[in-house]
Amino acid sequence: MTKTFTIAGFDCESCVKLSDSILRDLPGVTDVKISGLDGKVTIQTEREIPLDEIQAAFEGTHYVVSK
Repeated sequence: MTKTFTIAGFDCESCVKLSDSILRDLPGVTDVKISGLDGKVTIQTEREIPLDEIQAAFEGTHYVVSK
């Protein structure tokens, strides 16, 4: 399955790397592509992952996940 969304709040490449790591830690995520600092994200998954589950993974960070 493919899911696309946006993550706001990237200031540098380290933000992108941290977000990549957070997403890869979600059960069922098989691939992550983040389009630089603009925050456009595409993930490949083995299961349907609701947006609220992705948002919960970023709780405690300054990043904002949206459609």
